[in-house]
Amino acid sequence: MSTRVFVACEDPQLDQHIAVPVVQALFRQGLGKRQARVQAITNPRIRGVEDLLANLPSLVRRYAPLGSCVVFAADLDCALVSSA
Repeated sequence: MSTRVFVACEDPQLDQHIAVPVVQALFRQGLGKRQARVQAITNPRIRGVEDLLANLPSLVRRYAPLGSCVVFAADLDCALVSSA
C-alpha cells in the first residue's frame, strides 16, 4: 500500500520544486516508505505565509481524508521576522 502525502507550501508555484523532493526523500529514505506519492497542494492557491496559516484548518479538512499525511512548508523568504 502506498503512502500519499500532500505538501502545502506558502508559495506553491516556486516552493513546490524544493519542498516536494525533500519530503519525498524524507518518506522514501528516512521513513522507509518507498511507495510514497508526494504531491503539492495547488488548490486553493496559497500566496504567502499568512494565507497558509489562515487556510490551515480548511486544508486539513480537505486533504487529510485523501492521504496519509499533510505537510506544511514555509521558507524564510517571507516576512515572519520583523527587523529591529
